[in-house]
Amino acid sequence: IHHYLDVDLGGFASIIDSVGGIALDIPHPARDLKSGLEIDAGRQTVDGATALAYARSRQYEEFRDGEWVPQGGGDPGRTSRQREVMLQVLAKVGSPAVLLRTPGLVTAVSSNLTADDGLSLWDLLRTGVAMRFAGETDTVSLPVVSAPENGVAYVARNEPEASDMIGAFLDGRPLESEE
Repeated sequence: IHHYLDVDLGGFASIIDSVGGIALDIPHPARDLKSGLEIDAGRQTVDGATALAYARSRQYEEFRDGEWVPQGGGDPGRTSRQREVMLQVLAKVGSPAVLLRTPGLVTAVSSNLTADDGLSLWDLLRTGVAMRFAGETDTVSLPVVSAPENGVAYVARNEPEASDMIGAFLDGRPLESEE
């Protein structure tokens, strides 16, 4: 790791609010009592607090056939939702028109980011350009399995699939992207 950017979670919500929310497509009404998520089904624009609750949800449930059904997934499910939200944010804030129409965006971003001392403006600009096109890249998740230990929930690589995926990545071979 050469540099880091730390995004304040509360700030994440204000960044989303500053651009007028992001679009999420929710197949069934969903909730997570711990994260505070309560959302109706359908494609909708959500505010920062709702997007944050969605991205942080570890106990995601959907209302199906008259009852709340846990969707499982734990941390891998949460990671998938975080990726979805981040790609929606990047797609929205990456537009020059949004930057021009949203003067509060620069303030919301700059006041909620902390970077290491070695991160130059050039590094930050290159990262921003790379992130702008992140929604156009293929993504994959490392196969994992639940690995509880002493009452603490962990995840571990699902072998041999994870080793095969890591090997393909290191060798520069194509990976199967997630749809």
